[in-house]
Amino acid sequence: MIPGEYFLMMMGGALIALVLPAAAALCWRKYSLNVPAAFFGVLAYVAMVLLLEPLIRSKVLSPVFAQNLAIYILAAALCAAVLEESSKFFSYLILQQTFRGPGVGISVGLGFGGCASVVLCLQLIAQIRDCNTVNTAAAELPPAEAEAFLQSILQVEPIYFLLSSVDRLPEIILQTAFALIVWYAFAHGRPLWLAGAVLLRVAAELPQGVMQIQGVNNLLLAEIVVFGTAFAALALAWSLCRPDLLKAQKERSPKIKFEIE
Repeated sequence: MIPGEYFLMMMGGALIALVLPAAAALCWRKYSLNVPAAFFGVLAYVAMVLLLEPLIRSKVLSPVFAQNLAIYILAAALCAAVLEESSKFFSYLILQQTFRGPGVGISVGLGFGGCASVVLCLQLIAQIRDCNTVNTAAAELPPAEAEAFLQSILQVEPIYFLLSSVDRLPEIILQTAFALIVWYAFAHGRPLWLAGAVLLRVAAELPQGVMQIQGVNNLLLAEIVVFGTAFAALALAWSLCRPDLLKAQKERSPKIKFEIE
């Protein structure tokens, strides 16, 4: 029997994961966001993260670097960085005839990171369904299958289901920041910043990789590293795109005319 607190944490996590993309969009709304660009971000996430990255990891990286965890983590981070940042760049190539300005970069990043959050929400909903099935119809399931599922759930602390959704926030921030950096490289003709975005994306993954190699399981330290990396990337993106962002904000602000009769 799965305790009720697991259901509560899963439901809370699903709700947070669903609300976070909308909340992030509200925070950036004054920079002329647009739905088509966000849709391209969603497509990039599905194509690269859900389809291509797992395929490359299983068919190429795992067989080649199976004996060396450190090199595997570095290669996987590089693979993810190249695929994700190049997909954003090609999104801007397609969108440039219709949409311009940093709002395009923000929209692509929000679509990319927001899709990851929604996917997690759907996964948690599926787990809630499976947990309910085990609790209500355990007798109808094969004993080995029911026991394996119970162990997979109960070996995890309930709070982790909630924190997994909270971790979508730095992911959305990180994806939006790197989408802005790639947009800057595209809009200002600075190809070196595209390469820089790839290298910085790899660097953003390294602290967690080092913790994994060293077997560090400190939850608080992990959260500090994740949020710190995300806000550092956002600060860099803001410093690069600040003039463009301020201009976009000014253009979107309502113009108030004062007339003296």
